Amino acid sequence: LIDYLLNYMDHGKINVEVFYDGEEKPNLVAQYGKDKPTISLVSHIDTVPVGPRELWNYNPYGELVDGKVYGRGAIDNKGPLISHLFSFLDLVESGVKGIKLIVFSNEERQTKDSGARWGIRYKWELLKSDYALGEGGGVLPIKGKKILVIGYGERGAAEYRFSLRGGSYHTAISAHKNGLLVTLRKMLGKKMEIKEKRLRREVDIFLRELFPHRIVRALVKFYPKFRQFIKAYDTVEVYPTRITLGGNRDYHNMFPPELNVVFHLRLVPGMEKEEADKLIMSLIEKFLPKENNFTLKNLTFVPSKKSPINTQLLNYISQHARKLGYESAVPMIIPASTDLTWFREKGVRSYGLFPATEKVFKSFLTAHSSNEFIFVEDLIKAYENYVVLIKGFKGGIKR
Repeated sequence: LIDYLLNYMDHGKINVEVFYDGEEKPNLVAQYGKDKPTISLVSHIDTVPVGPRELWNYNPYGELVDGKVYGRGAIDNKGPLISHLFSFLDLVESGVKGIKLIVFSNEERQTKDSGARWGIRYKWELLKSDYALGEGGGVLPIKGKKILVIGYGERGAAEYRFSLRGGSYHTAISAHKNGLLVTLRKMLGKKMEIKEKRLRREVDIFLRELFPHRIVRALVKFYPKFRQFIKAYDTVEVYPTRITLGGNRDYHNMFPPELNVVFHLRLVPGMEKEEADKLIMSLIEKFLPKENNFTLKNLTFVPSKKSPINTQLLNYISQHARKLGYESAVPMIIPASTDLTWFREKGVRSYGLFPATEKVFKSFLTAHSSNEFIFVEDLIKAYENYVVLIKGFKGGIKR
């Protein structure tokens, strides 16, 4: 895909560099002109696995049907990448300077040796930006009105590998309350309340920043699912992403004595790694009999970061939302984590923005699922609106 993108670059106008990260994966940075502030369009080319092919009604590697592009990565994140690409090319053709197109190789796994996380650490001079626009925004329909949602922060995430060895029992005996399967069932899908005062303050600050917006109050009032979405910020959610039971080889009449689980935690705003470590340990100690031996290893940690909501660019977008057909623009901390986290760690004012139509909300619900899709109409609308907004912004961007 990087080679495909390179075919669109006019190397006479555009400065293009492909760098290989610590996992030898290619990442692309294209820049036109040098101006202050620099606005970067940030996306990624990797996707989660397709999964069982039979669960797809359409080709998971790309199929156009009835105005929709189906396939893994259609909404996350290859579709938005295409909107970024043509916005960038249009802006270059118009002579708008200070624009970067940044494409990373590895966002879904968030490993420390690849993609944005590695690039920010070792290629900062190349990636340096004043503003970054990327994943984490969209459009919500409310009673016939279109609300432009702009992600100004992220919830953060962590993953841990939990390994446990226990007793092996005959499957005919059901009295073993401390078996590994019983332990696993108790731990799955838990939502853990946050009681630490510092973290409670962080959550309260987030809620104060969010609820003054009239539109968000309307969302909470009219959409029960949105109330659940807001309530999620009060808890840390723990979900298994990989489960392996073993130790009994091919014997069918014994409970497995080995358990390996990768737990994924969705964090509350402001949570640090040490606090996440403590929380997962408290979950294990709550449900695990003391006599069991286990190991716990942190695999990834993506911090919860946010950008200010009173910057020139965000104010400009908010002021011009109505001209683009939106009722209002609402900043929001999103529940997922993206590459923008690593830009925020360097002080870059970063916002999730995908200024499409209200249809895109349906596409977001298919991310990482079978039959993931995006409307062609949304790809075009987002491209057009990116161009309008960046061309019109006079906070340093020049022609």
